[in-house]
Amino acid sequence: MRLRRWVFLLVAMPVAAVLIGCESVETLTSKLTPPPTYTLYPTYTPLPASTAANGAGAVQDPSPTPVEATKAPDSTTETANTSATAMPVGADTPRVAPEATPETPEVLPEATPDINPDLPTPTPEAVNVLRLEVTSGKVGDRVGVSLFLEKAQDVAAVQLDVRFDPGVLEGLTADSLGAITQEHQLSHRFDNESGSVRLILISLTGSVLSGTGEIALLSFNVLAPGQSPLELSGVLLSDVAAQPITRFVTVDGLVVGQ
Repeated sequence: MRLRRWVFLLVAMPVAAVLIGCESVETLTSKLTPPPTYTLYPTYTPLPASTAANGAGAVQDPSPTPVEATKAPDSTTETANTSATAMPVGADTPRVAPEATPETPEVLPEATPDINPDLPTPTPEAVNVLRLEVTSGKVGDRVGVSLFLEKAQDVAAVQLDVRFDPGVLEGLTADSLGAITQEHQLSHRFDNESGSVRLILISLTGSVLSGTGEIALLSFNVLAPGQSPLELSGVLLSDVAAQPITRFVTVDGLVVGQ
């Protein structure tokens, strides 16, 4: 019996020591380990009694109402517009008018002053002027009408018609008596029914008419009182090469019967 007791003691003592050591370790750990931190949930809102009744007495687990945390402004974040002005709701955003571009002034050319504003504009000088004179006579008289060529320029030949009133005048003859026509020959043909005469003056030696002078003298008999205009028509001028001269002027004449 004594031997068994010692054996029991030898076996039981280490076990007890182990148990005592475990308790000591647990006590020491509890002292060194900080207490756990618990997170508090928001307060739950209890369901009304009617809701519980509709749920057949079942207790529903209400969902927690989340609490939105307000974030403090970060001191390191820059404010975008520190000088912005608060605008009322619905107000139009002010618009900045574009800068007006100044117009470039139009530069007008300077007008050239007229040196002689009162003087008329000069006309080209007239050349090769064919002119019949104005005369008068009593009934039954014979009158002569001269045909002049003024400011002639290299005229070699002339052809023209003179129209008159056959009730006042009767055509008789046509002669070439002028000094400038000494080298020329004059031919004529009267038509007293229609009241016209055709004159043709040509050069015999190839000479030309230059300057001013009488080229023909027409003779008429005054038949009745009245006026008979003498009209030049069908004028043809040419040079020594038989080329037409287009630059000329005509001046009509007049015979007055008394």
